[in-house]
Amino acid sequence: MQRVKSLFFCLGAALALLVSAPASAWAVLVDLGNSTFDTDTDLEWLDMTESKGLSALIIIFGRDPHHLYAAGWRYASFDEITLFLVHAGLQPPFNGNLWSENYAPAMNLIGLMGATGTNDINGHNTYIQAYAPEGAASATGNWYLPLVLAATVPGGQTIAGASVPGPSANPMNAWSNTAHWLRRGQSPVPTRRDSWGQLKSRYLK
Repeated sequence: MQRVKSLFFCLGAALALLVSAPASAWAVLVDLGNSTFDTDTDLEWLDMTESKGLSALIIIFGRDPHHLYAAGWRYASFDEITLFLVHAGLQPPFNGNLWSENYAPAMNLIGLMGATGTNDINGHNTYIQAYAPEGAASATGNWYLPLVLAATVPGGQTIAGASVPGPSANPMNAWSNTAHWLRRGQSPVPTRRDSWGQLKSRYLK
């Protein structure tokens, strides 16, 4: 957990940066059981519970128990994740700052997709942290971990927010509190994304 503890670097600072933001319009997100369908983009998003605790290599090479690649799942880009969070009702910018207006939509999204973990740093936190391979976070090949965090701070105030691209970690490791941002369907976002073959080629040495 030490390697990804930096995911919560923003919480202490955010308590001093609470702002009032207008609520955005929520898209219709449909719970399909083990996935969530965004009716605005026609993209289906895999629940975090389906990929939690798996390394990226296991998924890329099709050795995961659900055979996600064969089922059509692909890693989402940062643009797709950002749009999905907006459609879920979270108010950007997604720079790690937290405020009260984002708490309800963040908890709704976590309820749909499943939390990857909880902790009690500066209160009680429920979060999603998941790999997205767009770009390299460092020369060592770490991947970014876009994050959604909902917190109840000392005193009872509830705040939430997101960080995209977020912190980073080694995708070759499987963390019990980390999943993967996976979606399927024709993306409405014209953005570069690594293909599955390109991802495989990174590790075929």
